[in-house]
Amino acid sequence: MSLVTFLGCSPTVSMTEDPNDDDTPNRYYIELPEPTVDISVIQDNRSIQPKCPHCGKTNSHWCSPVSTALESHACEHCGKESRAHQWNWRRRLGFGRVWINIQGVHDGEAVPGEKLLDTLENLTGFVWDYAYCRN
Repeated sequence: MSLVTFLGCSPTVSMTEDPNDDDTPNRYYIELPEPTVDISVIQDNRSIQPKCPHCGKTNSHWCSPVSTALESHACEHCGKESRAHQWNWRRRLGFGRVWINIQGVHDGEAVPGEKLLDTLENLTGFVWDYAYCRN
C-alpha cells in the first residue's frame, strides 16, 4: 500500500472485508493478469480526445476505439500522421504487455508512486507508466 498514493477528499481503503461491518471502508483489489505477447490496449469507455504528439492540439475527430498501438491517425490541425501509442491520451488509454490493475477505487484516485515505477523499471528494463480506465 505504501507504493500507491490514494487521492481524494478523505480516502479510506481496506484490503480486508468484514461482512458484519456496515462502515467498512472501500475495498480495493490488485490484479496481476498474465503478460501478453502482443501489445494490448486498455481504454476508458468514455469519449477520448487525444493531443497530437507534434503540435499538441486536441484531435476532436478521433472517431473510433483504438484496437492496436500501431494504428495511425493524421492530426486534424497539423496533418502529421502518428501511431496511436504516440498520442497524449491524458492517462485514459494505455498500451502494454504487462499490467498491474488496481480495482475498487474511482479512476484517478490511485496513483503509483515514483518508487513503484522506478522499481518496476529496474526489474524489467522498461519504463512503466499508468492509465485510468472506467468500464
